Parts: sequence; structure tokens; C-alpha cells
Amino acid sequence: MEKIYLALADDHQLMRNGFSMILETIPQFQLLHSAKDGKELIDMILSNKTLPDVVFMDIDMPIKNGFEACKEINEQFPEVHVLFLTNHISKKFIETAILSGGNGYLAKDSDIETIIEAINEVIENGFYFNEYWTIDLLKNLLKNGKIKHQFEDNIELTTREIEVLRAICEEKTDAQIGDKLNISHLTAESYRKSLLKKIGVKKAVGLAIFAVKNNII
Repeated sequence: MEKIYLALADDHQLMRNGFSMILETIPQFQLLHSAKDGKELIDMILSNKTLPDVVFMDIDMPIKNGFEACKEINEQFPEVHVLFLTNHISKKFIETAILSGGNGYLAKDSDIETIIEAINEVIENGFYFNEYWTIDLLKNLLKNGKIKHQFEDNIELTTREIEVLRAICEEKTDAQIGDKLNISHLTAESYRKSLLKKIGVKKAVGLAIFAVKNNII
């Protein structure tokens, strides 16, 4: 199994120490750099022949914040993926983070399983999509060619599946979908699971990408 090299930039030493301790328990991962701000991180990357595969980036940091550091990493090391790891969970911050070149967005209280999933997905697919992504952001990135998510060419949806898909993209629960379409919540749940399998994605955000790419929403 190939090593996955990681780096972290966060101005809180407790956060850096805790993150390092977590990663040390997973043999596949190696933390190359642990920096207190964006400038120190970039200096560390420049001084090492081995590039990190994934950088975990805080937003609020002195000297060079996360957005600034992400843009510079994109320019100098385009093969490095940046995952923002922060407490700022708002539409404004998420859109700024992704449009500045970030490949995903995680809350600082994410569990280790979510962190591992994010690392693997961003390396495999280029982005880590989760519930924080908005439809407008997906449309923006797809329009500018920054998301190149591929789907099978022969996926055909029934009228009812399209109705359910649109409701999912509106972030409605199974119960709300059931009320809207006059079906039971169990039937709505069954449609949701069937759509995930049929389209070949794991999360609702994958359904949203499919819907945007195919002009369903």
C-alpha cells in the first residue's frame, strides 16, 4: 500500500498535536508538515522534495490565512489537494474556500472515519463532496469546468425518479418528499437509495451533481 503524504496548517498547537496523534495510528498516512500558518506551510513544502498529497488547511491564521495559502499552493503545486478543516460552517466561507482552489471542506469536529473518507475521495476523484456543498456552488464549478465528475452515458430516469431527485436537491427529507409527492416516506427512502445506486454515487451531493450536469435542476 502506497503512503499518502499529508500536511496541516493550523495556528492552534493543540489542534496540530491532536491531528498528528490521530494520523500516527494509521500506517498508510504520513504527516510531512505541521505548520502554524500558511506561510510556514508553504516554506516547509518548498524545502522538501516530497510533496504532500493532501493539505488540511485552517482558515483564520496569522501572516497568511487559509484562502491565501490555498491560492498559492494551487499556483505552485497544482497536484496538491487542499481540504479546509475549520469551524466556519457557512455558505459564504464554503464558497470562498472552494472557489479559492480548495478540494473539500470539513468541520474540525469531524470523526476519524470522515477524515479518512475525505482523504481517499479527494485523491481518487479530485474533490471531497459533502452536505456543505450548495447547488449554486456546484453549478458555478461545473460551468467553469472545475468539476469533471463522470457518469455513465445510458442513465435514464423515470418521471417519478426525476421528481424525487429534484426534491432531494431541495434538501427535503424522505418524509417531506413523501408529503410533496403523495407517497409514503418509506417509498421515498426506497427511491433515494435506488437513485444513489442507479447513478453510481454515495451521497446526495453526487445526485445533485448529476442533476446539474443533466439540466434536471
